[in-house]
Parts: sequence; structure tokens; C-alpha cells
Amino acid sequence: MDIFESIADRKIRAAREAGLFDGLPGSGKPIPDLHEERPPGWWATRLVRRERSILKVEELDRDVRAAMPRLWRLDSESNVRVQVRGLNEQIEDYNRVTTWEQRQPLDEEDIVEQWKQQRRSTGHVRTRRRW
Repeated sequence: MDIFESIADRKIRAAREAGLFDGLPGSGKPIPDLHEERPPGWWATRLVRRERSILKVEELDRDVRAAMPRLWRLDSESNVRVQVRGLNEQIEDYNRVTTWEQRQPLDEEDIVEQWKQQRRSTGHVRTRRRW
């Protein structure tokens, strides 16, 4: 062992000897786009784009979490559907521009059914008034 071998080099060597790098995806294949010239700072641009996408997904997740309790307080099924469709539009807008992971739209029918069950369980079922 070389006295000047760094801790990182020792860990990499030990992992290689243990076979931890065997069979990794892309093993033995050329690095994609390695031959392409890139403008200076290309990696910073990619990093900023990725970080912005992460912030957007966190904001979207926060908006959806915050909207759910409000859905349960709505007074009609049609209002619930309108709100869920609005949230799904936000999700679709995010999915169109993200470089991060996609989000699945909300299941409108499932949420409406949960809303109905919640209304029944808490006694908030409104009966139609007859005049």
C-alpha cells in the first residue's frame, strides 16, 4: 500500500476488490455525449436547471398537501371536482417542464369517493331541501 494513497482511493480499491462495481448499468459502454463540445459552465447550467426542478416539485407537493384538507371542507361534489381538476392542471404543467421526476395526477373519482365517505362519517351529508 502506497503511503500517499488517499482514503478515497483505498475505499474505491476495496470496493472494486469486493466486486461492488461489477455489473453496473452502462458498464463497458462509452460515456454518452463525451465527444460533444460543450460551452463553458454547461454543468452549472444543468445543475441550476435541476435544482429549480427540485424546488418546483417541492412547491407542487406542498400545494397538493395543503389543498387536501380544504377539499374535505367543500360543500358540494362539483366544487371538489373543480378543485381536483385545478390541482391536476398544476401537476400537468409541472410535468411538461420538469427535468426531475414526473408526478402522477390525482384520481378525481377516488378523491370524490373519499370526500363522500368523509361527509357521511362526520354527519355533513346535506339532504335536499324541499320547498
